[in-house]
Amino acid sequence: MRWRFNAGSFREAPVGELIHETVGAIVERRGRCLLFRRRLFPVGEYTLPAGHREGDESPEACVRREMAEEVGLEPRSLRLLAENVLLRDACRRGADYHLWTLFGAETAGEPSLGEEGDRWGWYGTEEWAALPLTPPTRHFLLREAPAPPSLNPGARGRP
Repeated sequence: MRWRFNAGSFREAPVGELIHETVGAIVERRGRCLLFRRRLFPVGEYTLPAGHREGDESPEACVRREMAEEVGLEPRSLRLLAENVLLRDACRRGADYHLWTLFGAETAGEPSLGEEGDRWGWYGTEEWAALPLTPPTRHFLLREAPAPPSLNPGARGRP
């Protein structure tokens, strides 16, 4: 069963919890990732541009809208990195889980933050690893970018 609720689409999980469909983008330049710090929930955590799908909006349309709203950038190209990734991550709109679609995005220009952020930057692996990240952002960055030795106990340090 699929529910429409506020400005997004929900699905009912078998145990009666709600799943919210969410789309995000890893925007990378010269080996560094674009992240912004949230002014709204979860306040003070850094995140990728991402958000909830609205109604029958396609994942591609959603990520383009969210990038425009949150960081003022329009992707020149998108490539699918992951889809149907279910993460337990409650949100202020009532979902218990988020079903993610993640894109890699190429852009031009510099970000211009919307109302949800108060600081942005291009962060290398060692830098973002030290930031307070939203759980989905940490999940996807660890999956899509090589983790620094401090986050990967099995890795050997660099010579």
